Amino acid sequence: RGLSTLSSDLQFEGNVSGAGDLQVDGAIKGDVRVGRLIVGETGAIEGNVTADYLEVRGRVVGAVAGKQVKLVSTAYVDGDITAEQLSIDIGAYFQG
Repeated sequence: RGLSTLSSDLQFEGNVSGAGDLQVDGAIKGDVRVGRLIVGETGAIEGNVTADYLEVRGRVVGAVAGKQVKLVSTAYVDGDITAEQLSIDIGAYFQG
């Protein structure tokens, strides 16, 4: 499987779903449901996020659900997190 990327100069409105891998460096307004998701440092999602594996380096405003959720030191998450495994690096912001 290849990695799909929403580059930093793109904004997307609407829901995104599929079984594949997605890297978000731009902005999404809507719910995201994918197999593996990486929110880059310039990435922003405003909506609910569901993924088997989720790594947040940028900004997520909405509920997060996944098997493995990792918040890197540059992460900003405002919403509830439901995860089997949760990792939060020092410096990450989380309110939920």
